[in-house]
Amino acid sequence: MPDDPILLRDDWRARLRAVPVLSGEMAGLSESELPRHPLSLVERWLDDAIAAGVTQPHVAALATVGASGAVSARMLIVKDLTAEGVWFSSSRNSPKGRDLAAHPQAALTLYWREAGRQIRVTGEVSSPSEEVSAADFRERSVVARREMLVDRQSSPRDDAAQTELARAQRRLDADPDLVAPAWAAYLLAPVRIEFWAAATGRAHDRIVAERRTVGDEWMWQRLWT
Repeated sequence: MPDDPILLRDDWRARLRAVPVLSGEMAGLSESELPRHPLSLVERWLDDAIAAGVTQPHVAALATVGASGAVSARMLIVKDLTAEGVWFSSSRNSPKGRDLAAHPQAALTLYWREAGRQIRVTGEVSSPSEEVSAADFRERSVVARREMLVDRQSSPRDDAAQTELARAQRRLDADPDLVAPAWAAYLLAPVRIEFWAAATGRAHDRIVAERRTVGDEWMWQRLWT
């Protein structure tokens, strides 16, 4: 049987155009604010977002590409920011983990609506430290660790779920320091970082820092918005 027709409102374009955006004073971004290394500006903006009480300032969208070339994106939590790059974590058996095994590159976007700021980080992804991965896993809640020991993220949840979770809980009770072998702390080492800052009057600023490979010098350039 054919699917029933999808019945949606016919005024979405007008409704969406009417939604206000970027209200209030916005400072923009000038070249005088640019540091030598763009991760220093990432740190400064993240500090500003936390200090301003921005909602969940460490939540980002991560885009990956699978073996078939299909693109996926999801929201996740940034776990750390170091001189090497941006860290996040997941199971190697998860969809994002499988994507990264096939194509170890990713794009991560941070957006702070209240501040009128966005950062796009593109680069190479690796899982360079088993120690960091283990420590990250142990910092997770008991519920999250139990789910990860089952390690069936994004799979259909069937009637055996409670039995599997109970088995995982018994393993944790017996060994509270147990680490799921597939858990990984991933490092996104950037080769491109773009900063977007809203400016009053909608003359927004886009400035990008790029390098050919990790370890090269960064080059800054202003972009058309």
